[in-house]
Amino acid sequence: MPDAVIELDRLTKFYGPHRGIEDVDLVVEPGQAFGFLGPNGAGKSTTMRVLLDFHRATSGSATVLGLDCRADSMEVRRRTGYLSGDIALYEKLTAEEHLLWLGKLRGGIDKRRIAELAERLGLDRPHERAVGVAQLAAEVAVQHLRGAHARVEADRLGVGGVLCVLSGSH
Repeated sequence: MPDAVIELDRLTKFYGPHRGIEDVDLVVEPGQAFGFLGPNGAGKSTTMRVLLDFHRATSGSATVLGLDCRADSMEVRRRTGYLSGDIALYEKLTAEEHLLWLGKLRGGIDKRRIAELAERLGLDRPHERAVGVAQLAAEVAVQHLRGAHARVEADRLGVGGVLCVLSGSH
């Protein structure tokens, strides 16, 4: 296990001439609970998106579980959970299509797992009906917020190895 769960060294992200974050240094140790607090525009979401390589840092470095966030981004995504506070899903996709899409963000998911996930989330016939954004987001959020059960559930569902949970909201 790495010395630090999350380590940022002078992490900077600019969007053109606009600063997202600048020279952020941070170390989160194993077993430590850590959260970002701050007003809109403070850089909370930008930092999390850089950690998952959804946005590329302008400079500096970031590691999660000892993995480089850019070079090892797929492995970081496989070993972490992330629930954005501003998740936007597609109204016309079925629950199955949403789960496949979200699985691809983590490097892929076996289609057999979709049925297991749909059953665990209580979704009837996930391949036959479109699911609303609010419904799927609420169902995923309920599972995400189970806290102490997250690792057990992840292992039971076959997506084990979740060692760090990143969550965001504004």
